[in-house]
Amino acid sequence: MTRSNTEVVREVFEAHERRDWDAVYGYYSSEIEWDGGILWGDWGDRGVARGRDGLQEAWRRWIEAFEFARFEAHDYVEVGEDVLIQVRMHARGRGSGLETDQELALVWTVRDGLVVRVRAFTDLEEAREVAGLASA
Repeated sequence: MTRSNTEVVREVFEAHERRDWDAVYGYYSSEIEWDGGILWGDWGDRGVARGRDGLQEAWRRWIEAFEFARFEAHDYVEVGEDVLIQVRMHARGRGSGLETDQELALVWTVRDGLVVRVRAFTDLEEAREVAGLASA
């Protein structure tokens, strides 16, 4: 039985919650492109992480900036290959001790059961437009 793209993305978040990093990275295509400008761009890493190694390195640097970071995914909407989800991020800076509670929108593109692209947004309407769900 083929999993839906939404199920694939949910499974990534479940593996992340368990801290099962081998499983997490196993969901990504070897050609993954993660445009997480808002997620790690604020810390000087603007651009797109490419490939599993590039993604792991970008996430390593990002995670080092935080004492803790927790993500709560909700409101999954599947449109073709894309899955739009909203994510609440709770985090505390490692050096500053400052806490953040931020709502993000992510557009995940899934092909043949693997995540091939992720784009991060702070503006839900912009993410909806990218996913083909522009408001009427």
